[in-house]
Amino acid sequence: MRAMAVGFALTVLFAGLLASDRVVADSPSRVDILNAEDLAPLDGGNWVLASSMLGGAQTQGGIYVIDVRSGKAQAVYPNHEIVQSATTDCPAPVAAAAFAPHGIALFKSAKGETLLYVVNHGGRESVEMFAVEQQHDAPTLSWRGCIVVPAGGFGNAVAVVHDAIANDDIVYMTNMGKPLDGSAPVSPLGGNVLAWTAAKGWRDVPGSEIAAPNGLLVAGDGRVLYVASWTQGEVVRLTLKPAGVTRDVLKISLLPDNLRWSSDGSIFATGHHATVAAVTDCFMTKGRCEKTIPSAMTKIDAKTFAVRCAVDIDQSMATTTVNVGDELWIGTARGETVLRKPGSALTCN
Repeated sequence: MRAMAVGFALTVLFAGLLASDRVVADSPSRVDILNAEDLAPLDGGNWVLASSMLGGAQTQGGIYVIDVRSGKAQAVYPNHEIVQSATTDCPAPVAAAAFAPHGIALFKSAKGETLLYVVNHGGRESVEMFAVEQQHDAPTLSWRGCIVVPAGGFGNAVAVVHDAIANDDIVYMTNMGKPLDGSAPVSPLGGNVLAWTAAKGWRDVPGSEIAAPNGLLVAGDGRVLYVASWTQGEVVRLTLKPAGVTRDVLKISLLPDNLRWSSDGSIFATGHHATVAAVTDCFMTKGRCEKTIPSAMTKIDAKTFAVRCAVDIDQSMATTTVNVGDELWIGTARGETVLRKPGSALTCN
């Protein structure tokens, strides 16, 4: 779950924990993997990448790939590949024992490569970049470098889009830390939205101040952002214009964590029917959290910016919902499985 930090001390929680390849496929209705906080289906529908978040019962952070047909999963990062980046501020991957993944996003580059961007808190605050390669039976990850986040920033979700006007890729990231301009954050959990380009580096997105900014989506042209305000129970639409930013706010019936596009172009908002204190307490528990954090998912019409329907789900502290074929897959920041539900589990009239 993305928005449970107390102040900015989460980086301490992530440091020094070990990475491993423990994953077991269990049944058609679930995939056993600890803290699968974020999910990203690959093109073709045969594989899903999962970000296994550190904390709670999980002492091993990593990226996993799940075979949709069999339900089997395996760790694909950290791996034993020897690589070196050309950038001076990011000369090599973080140590495997320190890797602490959070939000993830897939992006198709201008060269046709499939790239995976991963928010990382271990060893450095950064967005790590990987090429997704399918040279073997299962996809593999090849580390390509990182984008170091300036001091005071604390990433959560990431989204990437190509700016055709500037002919540059823009990396957007929700920031649960301090704005880069030195101003005070609008809440104890941040924050705002940051943007990075190769030409200009990091900057605050003007007018993007949002309490506890969590999930993030970007429209195809990069000029519209959808941001989950976790503590406020809102989804905020930011329309970026030369003259300024237009904000639209949609109140929903849960504390929204991740936002994901559905197969019909709507937005899945997944989150919690609980108090901020209750979710924070469970998230910060060392070892297994024995409490159940009631969860739900909401479907939002992206054009009208209105709720289409909502339903409770039997996944404690649910964070992410994605379409995988005819199924809905639901992740969690504090749990042992990815749920696999029929698509009819969230049918709107």
